[in-house]
Amino acid sequence: PPHRGAGAAVATDERAEIARIEAGVPAWGREMDAETIPQEAMLDELGAISFNKGCYTGQEIVARVHFRGHVNKHLRWLTSEAALREGARVFDAEGKEVGDVRSSVRSPTRGPLAIAMLRREVELGSEVRVRFAETELVARVARMGDAVPAAR
Repeated sequence: PPHRGAGAAVATDERAEIARIEAGVPAWGREMDAETIPQEAMLDELGAISFNKGCYTGQEIVARVHFRGHVNKHLRWLTSEAALREGARVFDAEGKEVGDVRSSVRSPTRGPLAIAMLRREVELGSEVRVRFAETELVARVARMGDAVPAAR
């Protein structure tokens, strides 16, 4: 077998998915698709958009959002005491639907952690209700890339 460095671990699909979500990196087909505006997927904050590059498909809307406006929804982390289910609907304190869970893992260092697409008016640090099937859980909203408390 090939030599492994001290402390190296095999990168299983599960470990790679946990690392992706912990890093706040959106995945095609999960957090974004052909209808997603790049700023909704936080690609501007990840440095994945150039505002100085020449012409490219979709440049007009990307530039318009960057220079004059904002998007109506964006990706956020959700933390909770129990695992959240992908596809679950997210509701604010008044019971208004404000988004959905796109990816969810159990991080060994942060506990249950999910990426959700949420309306921009959902405040960081606020509590939301996450519903799937007959289950409702409380989750806290955090900006992807910000420090998330370690699991208890």
